Amino acid sequence: MHYRSRPDGSHYPISRREAMTDLSGQRRAMDKQRLSMLKTLQNPLLFANFVKKLDRLNPDKDIDIEIIDRSLEVEEAENDIKSKHHDIVVEEPKELNYKAAFREDLEERGIGNVKVQNLIASDPEPLSEHEIEEVAGALNTRSDHAVKTDKALKAPLTKDVRKWSKHPERLDIKTVDDIPKSS
Repeated sequence: MHYRSRPDGSHYPISRREAMTDLSGQRRAMDKQRLSMLKTLQNPLLFANFVKKLDRLNPDKDIDIEIIDRSLEVEEAENDIKSKHHDIVVEEPKELNYKAAFREDLEERGIGNVKVQNLIASDPEPLSEHEIEEVAGALNTRSDHAVKTDKALKAPLTKDVRKWSKHPERLDIKTVDDIPKSS
């Protein structure tokens, strides 16, 4: 049997149905509170990662964790620290964006096709400078006639850019030299 309390401290019985709806309402309120906590820096894991990031970006400074408003979400906390503490770095410098820099380097070498860039980046064994030059050469030295012939003939598809750069006439890379599907 379930009971509800009166303001004077005495109790009275309530139905099982009323008790269940009351408990589910309390659970929903607790779930909403826990969910909102998970998004903010009150979440211990988020807070620990945020502090590690600040320490990594500011190795020469001893940052007092009391300056961090734990009721905020990560982006809000970064903006808060930026506005109040101008000497603390809270974002990765733009030059540390390795992926964008890698893609830019590949484009400068003549590898502008995104699919080929992805294959080079995802290769389990990184390509050497010489192999990257071979891929760029295979992409850029093929005549229009060779590309059209490649698209017309079906060659086996490969995801290995090393093999393709050595024999672009015998192998195809999807989206580079296979037949585009018409819509």
